Amino acid sequence: MASTFSLQQTSPSAINYVFGADFGAFSATDNSQVDGSATGSLSAVPSFGCSVADFAGFSAGSIALISRGTCTFQIKAQNALIAGAIGLILYNSTGGLIAGTVGTFKGPMPVLNVTLALGTSLLQQTRQGPVVISMVSDHSPAPVPLPATLPLLAAGLAGLGLAGRRRKKQAQRAIA
Repeated sequence: MASTFSLQQTSPSAINYVFGADFGAFSATDNSQVDGSATGSLSAVPSFGCSVADFAGFSAGSIALISRGTCTFQIKAQNALIAGAIGLILYNSTGGLIAGTVGTFKGPMPVLNVTLALGTSLLQQTRQGPVVISMVSDHSPAPVPLPATLPLLAAGLAGLGLAGRRRKKQAQRAIA
């Protein structure tokens, strides 16, 4: 299975966001991946998510929406997990997507990042009513296909082995 990243808004309107343009994925500093999937209500964290106290009033079982800034992505992810988040969307404070890692965070929840424009839009929507998000972060590598020549090579080598044994038997018979 190849890597899969998706971000969809299912309510109040259905929108499929584009990986690499609207949103991106994070990995950990040791090149391990932060994978998972979640579907739930989006809950905006009013501050930067740098302390557990920032999540006062956060609804456990929701996907946290947090702005970039002030502390590391790892701290934000750890605090979101402690607060009961099932996913985390970090929105950039400038144009473009976030290029970074979540440090050594390996929580069982997906962590994606979105552009400032999308983050601001999602934030505004949460102020008007419930927003339901579905997100997937799966860094599984694509399977390595077995080259077509490998089975042929194996068959050829097996054939050579048989031919060698036949020649040896024929040589033994000729001597006897």
